[in-house]
Amino acid sequence: MIRRFKIAENFIGIVQNSKFKIVYPQSAADSFAMLIEDSVNVGSPIKELSLAKYEGKAILLAVINGRNGFNEAK
Repeated sequence: MIRRFKIAENFIGIVQNSKFKIVYPQSAADSFAMLIEDSVNVGSPIKELSLAKYEGKAILLAVINGRNGFNEAK
């Protein structure tokens, strides 16, 4: 299922098996999100970001003005 999120929604998740598992907000908890590379080229193929180097770490994902940015929690 593809779910679109609000313009300024934040998510906290843990990387498990190279996938982003959402833990906050509660309404999306226990679901997984595919993080994709933003491309300015129309018609470019969708490329999933590799999260392997973040395995087991918490990440804050911010959706701002329809664009995603994520930061590793230290």
